[in-house]
Amino acid sequence: MTTHDAQFTAQNVEAADRKSGPQAALNILEQQYANFAYTHGGHQSSEVLNYWQQITQQLDKDHVLPNLAIAWGSEHMNTYTQDGYSKSDLKQIMQMAPSPLDRSMAKSLFVQYEPLKNVHRDGEGGFLGIGEHERDAITAGDFKDALNNLANQKEARSFITPLMATRDGDPSHTLFAQIDAAPGGKVDGKIGKGDLENFLESYNYQKNSGQLDGLLPLERDQMEKNAQFVSWLDQNWDTDPRVLKLRGVDFIKRDSDRGTEEPVYNRYLTLENLSRSGGFRNTVDMVASNRTILPPRVDAREDKEQSAPRQDVRGEADGKTTDAKKQCLDMRNRAIMDQLFSTSTQRAGEGPYQAAARLLPGASVSDIMQLTRLLKSSYQAATGDNTDRLAKLSPGYQWINQYNAAAIIKNCPALQRRLSTTG
Repeated sequence: MTTHDAQFTAQNVEAADRKSGPQAALNILEQQYANFAYTHGGHQSSEVLNYWQQITQQLDKDHVLPNLAIAWGSEHMNTYTQDGYSKSDLKQIMQMAPSPLDRSMAKSLFVQYEPLKNVHRDGEGGFLGIGEHERDAITAGDFKDALNNLANQKEARSFITPLMATRDGDPSHTLFAQIDAAPGGKVDGKIGKGDLENFLESYNYQKNSGQLDGLLPLERDQMEKNAQFVSWLDQNWDTDPRVLKLRGVDFIKRDSDRGTEEPVYNRYLTLENLSRSGGFRNTVDMVASNRTILPPRVDAREDKEQSAPRQDVRGEADGKTTDAKKQCLDMRNRAIMDQLFSTSTQRAGEGPYQAAARLLPGASVSDIMQLTRLLKSSYQAATGDNTDRLAKLSPGYQWINQYNAAAIIKNCPALQRRLSTTG
């Protein structure tokens, strides 16, 4: 049962860390470890050591252990030291502490030693500030500031989550990517105030023109939540400290005459700035750590309509042919639709004809031209770009997307045939 017990403990600790932070998570960890050690032979029994090894492997894999160590160092400051942990203090704890929990926490602090000891300014030596240097120890001030930083990162993550959450873990499906690719802007990995306004303009047009009516309720609700969040970002872009922290400081403006310093914030949200504000190791970890926001369509539909007849990608349900709009909604294999969206993505130097040709390989010119007209018409309706050269068009735009897929499929028999033979 050791493996099950270790998994149970690790899950409880990680849940507490997500909800309440590392100090609450540490309390649960210490309590459950103490209970297990008491009932399984004490700190040095093979069963306890195996249990603890499995816990630390999981917590380290999920990047939770370093934060727990900071909480541990703050909580046990008076247990092993009176005025801060030096490297020699931590080495001694790693070698001599009776509890494997304490030994692991000291080891994690040892690994984090250099950045942690500089979190808070702890000067010593010198005279009147001259010759003063940073203390070579992790002090109570360092722990306090480090825990405050973790709390700020936790707050930032609550705003990063809606930007990074996806339905399938694919970074190209995040809300961040959708805003970046909004019609009228440039796909450049940055979100400015103009991108937010372009996204909202496109969403409101789609909503008011009825183009969202064919979506499942779960999807419409999620899109409404996304729009509300983007609207909040837009309205608070230059005023809310939480948004400014997400943007990050570009440089410090100093006025030597007045003796003042003022941060000047970046004009854009970027993945790098978001990752930094949330305390992620890198942007890959940031995207990977976030949840999916919608189940596959067939699951969502079955939750709402358990008795509804199932339908395959050819649009047949109980022997009856359904329309193409319903075909899009009830598609069992969501990967087919994702592939459709990806294939339709605008590339540099292209137009709707090239996208249509990719979507209909081997089709006749007349079929490709029909789809070209549908793609162009949908683009112009969504963006208001009625110029011959489609001036607002930029690489990364999806000619077929979650807003217009149902209508385009319904009006393009060639694309219906193509989908019926896919997968």
